[in-house]
Amino acid sequence: MFMTTDIVVQSRAFYNWQFDINDAEFEVGLDREQLREVRDQLRGYFGGRRDTLQIYVIFDGETELSPFYTEDELSHMRDVYFVFLGFRITAWLLVLSGIITLVTMGILLRKDFVKKFIRAVSSGAIIGGTVFLSIILSLALLIVATWERAFEIFHYIFFPQGNWQFADSNMINMLPGTLFMHAGLIIAGVGVAVAIIFMLAGIISKLVLKGKVSKKIITTDGK
Repeated sequence: MFMTTDIVVQSRAFYNWQFDINDAEFEVGLDREQLREVRDQLRGYFGGRRDTLQIYVIFDGETELSPFYTEDELSHMRDVYFVFLGFRITAWLLVLSGIITLVTMGILLRKDFVKKFIRAVSSGAIIGGTVFLSIILSLALLIVATWERAFEIFHYIFFPQGNWQFADSNMINMLPGTLFMHAGLIIAGVGVAVAIIFMLAGIISKLVLKGKVSKKIITTDGK
C-alpha cells in the first residue's frame, strides 16, 4: 500500500488523466505544456530529485512570470513530502524485514520445522488476506460514500497543524479533491489485488503440502 502510494504520486499518466477529466488547463489558467512542467516539478520534489517545489509560470492573460505556489501552499507541501517520505521508509523497512526473515528461516531452521512454518504462514496469509480485504473494501465504500468528511479526517490526522485549508488556490485547482479520491481508489484496488494474491498463495501452499503428505501415506501403505 505504501509503495503503491509512491507509484501513483510519481505517475505521469495519472496526472495527465486527472488534467483531462478536471479540465485543468481552464481551471488553472495554464496551457498543457506548463501544466506538465508543474507536474514534473511536483514529481521531482516528492521523489527527492529536486530541492524546491516552487516553479514560475505565465498565467492566461498575463505577460510576466509568476510563482505557481503561495507560501502557505509550499508550507503544506513540505509537510506532505515528509508524510510520503515516512510511507516510503516504512514500505522498504517492511520489504527488508520480510526478506531477512525468509532468508534466516531458510538457513537456520530444520526442514520439518520449515514445513510447519510454511503451514502457519499459509494460514496467516489466508486469514490476514481475508481481514485485509474486508477492511480495504469497507474503507473504500466509506470513502466513496462520505468523501468530503473522510478527506477532512485524513488531513486532521496527518496535518494537525492545520495548514491545509486554502480559499482560492492554483494548487487546489490543479489537484482537486476528486484527484485524491481517484488516487485512493487506485491504491485500494491494488490493496484488494494484494489481499487476494495472499489468500490464493496461502490456499495453494496448503494444497501443495497436503498433496505431498497424502502421496507419502499412499506410498507407505502400498509397500
